[in-house]
Amino acid sequence: MTTKIAEDAEARIGNFTYYDETGLLLGNWGADSYALVDVDAGTISEITLPLNIWIAPPAFNPLNADEVIVLTHDGSLHTVEAVTGEVVATAAEIITAYEEPEDEDASVPRPALAVAGGHAYLSDPIAGTLHIINLSDMSEVAVMELGVHITSIAVLGATSEAGSGI
Repeated sequence: MTTKIAEDAEARIGNFTYYDETGLLLGNWGADSYALVDVDAGTISEITLPLNIWIAPPAFNPLNADEVIVLTHDGSLHTVEAVTGEVVATAAEIITAYEEPEDEDASVPRPALAVAGGHAYLSDPIAGTLHIINLSDMSEVAVMELGVHITSIAVLGATSEAGSGI
């Protein structure tokens, strides 16, 4: 598949995520949009949001494959309808607001987002904390004081032979 995405030479899609239940790729695309790529259909759709999203890649909601979870510069977490971009829920100002450094210094700690098992995990590198959000009601269920600048998160799980997950 070869598809021209944008006329703007600076435009790019990065940080792709695939979710089995949708058959779509999801990638961040600029300050206020993300891309949905349907590989089977050979289509790319830019979904523009009424938000200034954070560079942390958006993630599919594991509780509802029709929704996407996005983190915004003000430190808020949002549930968004994947195809329309309509914001359906918000957890306001969970982490410290973040501003891009003017010199685009890559060494500046940046927040990170990971989603798994009905929860969102947000790092706040300024405060040295990790926040856990229940995606069913967007409530904060835990804050862990880490004392370090976490800039990447991966959520891993395991299931025993008896079927209990950890």
